[in-house]
Amino acid sequence: MCMPKAQGGMGFRNLQDFNKAMLAKQLWQILQNPNSLVARAFKAKYFPIGDILNANLGSSPSYSWRSIHISLDVIRKGTRWRVGNGKLIHIWEDKWLPTPSTYKVISPPNDMPQFPMVSSLIDPMTRWWRVDMVRATFLPFEANLILRIPLSNNLPEDKIIWIGNSRGDFTVKSAYHIAHNLSESREKEECSIGDPCKLCLWSDNPLRTHGINKSFLDSTIFTLPCNSSRLGAFLCHRLGYLVNKNKIVHKDSSLLPPQVWKLAKNVSEDFVSSATWDLGQPRTTPFSWVPPSSGFHKINVDGASSELDSFSSVGVVIRDCRGDGVATLCKPLQTRFSAKLTEVFALEHGILLA
Repeated sequence: MCMPKAQGGMGFRNLQDFNKAMLAKQLWQILQNPNSLVARAFKAKYFPIGDILNANLGSSPSYSWRSIHISLDVIRKGTRWRVGNGKLIHIWEDKWLPTPSTYKVISPPNDMPQFPMVSSLIDPMTRWWRVDMVRATFLPFEANLILRIPLSNNLPEDKIIWIGNSRGDFTVKSAYHIAHNLSESREKEECSIGDPCKLCLWSDNPLRTHGINKSFLDSTIFTLPCNSSRLGAFLCHRLGYLVNKNKIVHKDSSLLPPQVWKLAKNVSEDFVSSATWDLGQPRTTPFSWVPPSSGFHKINVDGASSELDSFSSVGVVIRDCRGDGVATLCKPLQTRFSAKLTEVFALEHGILLA
């Protein structure tokens, strides 16, 4: 009865998991308000050294602390650190990387004693990562991932953020899903027999019974003409199915079958319509640069990312009311960022230059 409707259940809430989610809300409030009376009372009695996420139950705990402690696994699963100055984040034990699988570092630990905290990887003078140290300590792919993490120019304190949903806001609904997934994982681990009813779709090619000894995808292309609109629609639907399957496997929000089909249909139609666009005519620029009012200056910024060269760069131009250049800046960044994040860095450098 508590299974989701998409899996054949009735979608009722598991009361034990829902109770955990409600308790996790109280724990989240303590994390967000560490100076509150309740937070200070719990810290003084149960975790005077350390933080609440690593606190033990202790001997003779109160009913309220015992209840809140039950929801610790939900908060641990649904949170990670956002890097500020790195003084509170342990490099190899805490979750702080933007990798949805574990959020933890998988590079082998460094034995040097000055390395345990993320702050040792940040240069306080440049307020950016120590590039040589990062590349020497971590695996190449992980070093590139760390160097893409933006740092604030003010180096604020590290902050715990909620990763239970895409918005980053704690909700009882998202906490319930995490608690329910944890309960299901424990049940599967306790079951030694396993689930005999699991079915792997498309593990083999069903067309082999008709004498076609090819893979499923090759058989589809063999069966449907390459210029057929049905082939494009099928491939889009197959891609939508795989994306939706990955969302279910990784405990993310999934789509219903009619929604998957509608999404695949829209993608196929968009691709067909884009093939009729006339890209030969040059594009006209609808706007031109407008000078600022007398006595003012205008700042124009831009950022660009190159997949070929694996780096990003920003540019800034400051001009007066006559259009004369007052100051310019062209700076390559230390690694490649996404286009949106590069534009943010360009805005930051424009403000700092002004």
